[in-house]
Amino acid sequence: MRTLLLLSFLFNFSLAWSESITLVDIPVHVFVNGGATKLDSVLLQTETKSSVKEIFDQQILYHDYTLEVHPNSNFETYWSVFEPRWSKVDLNNDGTFELIMRGKNTVLDEKEYVEIYKKTDDSWEKIYSEVGRLLAYKIHPNTGKIILYHHRYPCCNSASHNIFTVRLLNGKIHTTSRFFVGRDTGDMIGPFFPDEVNHTSSYEKLVEMTALRWSPSEITEDAFTNYSETNIIVHYSEGALFKRLYSKDGWSFVLMYSNIVIEPAIVINPANFVYKPVYGWIQDEG
Repeated sequence: MRTLLLLSFLFNFSLAWSESITLVDIPVHVFVNGGATKLDSVLLQTETKSSVKEIFDQQILYHDYTLEVHPNSNFETYWSVFEPRWSKVDLNNDGTFELIMRGKNTVLDEKEYVEIYKKTDDSWEKIYSEVGRLLAYKIHPNTGKIILYHHRYPCCNSASHNIFTVRLLNGKIHTTSRFFVGRDTGDMIGPFFPDEVNHTSSYEKLVEMTALRWSPSEITEDAFTNYSETNIIVHYSEGALFKRLYSKDGWSFVLMYSNIVIEPAIVINPANFVYKPVYGWIQDEG
């Protein structure tokens, strides 16, 4: 009876947490220009068991059924649950595979994780760990190296999203990121991005200080329940570089690159975005 009650509690607790996750599914083509979405083409799930066992035996995994979480566990029990979450990939095209774990680490996790492991000499090292979900990949036409695109989505009361570009260079993971805000729980007024975009290579400059908003309208009341009356993310000053990705009815969906105004802001801290591109909507000039 106690076991049933415990399982019921864990199940309901897990559901309660999972309901706090917001806007997990986004249109890949809007945020990744020409990315391939059939991840199984490069993330292979064959012949991974022996390598994962080596990582398991090193006791560097913090997943359910590992020795770090359940001291009386064993690899076969772990593998029976986690096998579908592991794959191998040759990120830097050197003939040696890295291992990737995708999914929840424990039954109580509200988010998924992406973890990358690299073998050096006789041991494995975790070289990347971030919450979220892989979106797409590209293969560099000259080097054959694989570039991964990773979406870190928000939970709880957050609206912050990051799109990471993940590369393995000289044995180390290198990332860049872009940012947008949005929620699909009904407490934040969208739309946050269009259905289609044109990934132009051309940059434009703002002719005057401009508000970057998370939706294509001027909202002045209850834009983000209990957080912000307006839908303004932040302002950008004259001369700011941006790419215009979509335009309709006097509004443009853009990616801002420079000249963020360091000002009091509710949704983000502008000081953290001086070098990070931010998606949003601006009202067209004139």
